[in-house]
Amino acid sequence: MNRRLAPWVAALRIARRQALRAKGRTALSAVMVGLPLLLIAAVLVLLPSMTPTEATTVRYALGETAQAHVELDPGCVPLSQMPNNKNSGLCGGGLDEHGNEVSDGEPLTPESTEALLAELVPGAQLATRWDLEATLPLPTGNGLDLSVRTLDTTGELASTVLVIEGETPKAAGEVGLSVAVADRYGFTVGDRLDLEIDGVSSATTITALLSDSDTSVLAAPGTVPIETASPSWYVLGDEPVTWSDIVVLNRGGAFVMSRDVLENPPAPTDVPFLQISAGWGGDSTQAAAGVGIVVALALLEVVLLVGPAFAVGARRQSRSLALVAATGGTRKDLRRIVLANGVVVGVGASVLAVALGVLGAMAATAWPYRDPYAIFPNLVVPPYVAGLVAVGTLVAVVAAWIPARQASRLDVVAALAGRRADATPRATTGVAGLVVAAVGVPLGAYGGYIGSSLLAGAGGVLVVLGLVAASGLLITAIGRLARRTGVATRIALRDLARQRGRTAPAVAAVLGAIAAATAGAVYTAAEAQHHEASWRPEAAMDVVKVRLSPWESTASATPEDAAAVTAAIQRIDPGAEVATLQMALPSEPPEEG
Repeated sequence: MNRRLAPWVAALRIARRQALRAKGRTALSAVMVGLPLLLIAAVLVLLPSMTPTEATTVRYALGETAQAHVELDPGCVPLSQMPNNKNSGLCGGGLDEHGNEVSDGEPLTPESTEALLAELVPGAQLATRWDLEATLPLPTGNGLDLSVRTLDTTGELASTVLVIEGETPKAAGEVGLSVAVADRYGFTVGDRLDLEIDGVSSATTITALLSDSDTSVLAAPGTVPIETASPSWYVLGDEPVTWSDIVVLNRGGAFVMSRDVLENPPAPTDVPFLQISAGWGGDSTQAAAGVGIVVALALLEVVLLVGPAFAVGARRQSRSLALVAATGGTRKDLRRIVLANGVVVGVGASVLAVALGVLGAMAATAWPYRDPYAIFPNLVVPPYVAGLVAVGTLVAVVAAWIPARQASRLDVVAALAGRRADATPRATTGVAGLVVAAVGVPLGAYGGYIGSSLLAGAGGVLVVLGLVAASGLLITAIGRLARRTGVATRIALRDLARQRGRTAPAVAAVLGAIAAATAGAVYTAAEAQHHEASWRPEAAMDVVKVRLSPWESTASATPEDAAAVTAAIQRIDPGAEVATLQMALPSEPPEEG
């Protein structure tokens, strides 16, 4: 066996035996190390499982065979989109074939879109989908606005419909209703649904409850009038819709979701959206530094809480350590044995915690929900979850580092005689800790003054580390004040000073807990005050403001749009006072300078 590994093998064997003998202390240390890892592992699995993967998106958006879905946005010409999300786009931007940004384009019409698709994808078949808005009268007298989709799902597009209960609507007069709407308003399969579209009522029958998606009602062809509906197209066939085809369609204001592009995404340099939006993001370095500080504080808190358990274990193990030293063991051997305790506890607790966290998350995703796709559409177990085992082991080893150093300076004779064998603390360590804490206070204050989370967090970490390092010196100083206090207080202070090896870890744990609680309370209060100070009302109390033109669109609202909104408000609240505000914008951007 390698000479470098042999001492560690012996130390790990001793640590394993010690862990089995002191089951209670080992379990306590394992819980403090493993509980945060269990929660983090579960969150790291549940969060990505709540977002459909690209394979899941293709499966439920395009079904088994459709090559693409094309949808027009006439108020967004030209546009540029992300390859993996047809709804993530930039209006008023696009690149020509030479990579130059263009600011205008010829809007596509339904007829020109079909012609362009026939040119780009020869031999493809188009299945038209119609989307419109309808009103559902409720027993309360109010109307519920619903999005209605008409689509022939008897052929290749049947797999795009997620049926929770019942059968997919196929004949005229049949509809499928979103399970969220059905549960909220008490509808079920077989109920009648009267939909009002442009003043015309259509009597329908619910044949299926569907997974909650981007539409509330799925109607079979011929069920509702489609004169005012917006068309979109599924591209069927064997010919894929490539990224170059999507760029051409984007210039006319068409969003596209393509199976080929999702499975074979283009290079970032070929995506106009990324080229145009480059540099728009904020300073990611500052955000990453803030996250790093939070993670460091969390790990430091765990170390401070676990450290006392290892310190107690080292004290209970002092006679065994003294026997090792008496038979020729060096200081490195004693330190290695205590560190091995951290390795054994860290590895065991981390493996068990990560496994339980992942299994718990898998059980949560497999639970028979009413609408499973709406909550956990897929199960995603990121590979980096396994890295938590290394993190937990590192935390346990770091927590055992200070007890290991103290054990390496053990008074062997005193330990063998059964006397207190605490090593004499070094004054230089306490003084250095006070200096570090003194540096951390102004650093954190300055970071808060200039709004730097990095400096503020670093200052907090230095203060905590400095006070922990100086805890032995501070305990000794407090013990010298015992003579000036009452009997009970004098005995307590002297006992604390004499049992520094037991007191210092407890002080560190309490200090870490208080520091974490204080940091959380200060951050919460500061965030609330910031929101309150930055809030600016756009209208008086009891006033509702309705904006007609969305921020992402280049289209302007018309007087007819304003009149329609006013009429809708009057229907909702008869007698309400409505004031129309108009904003004028220059047709051309102002010249620089």
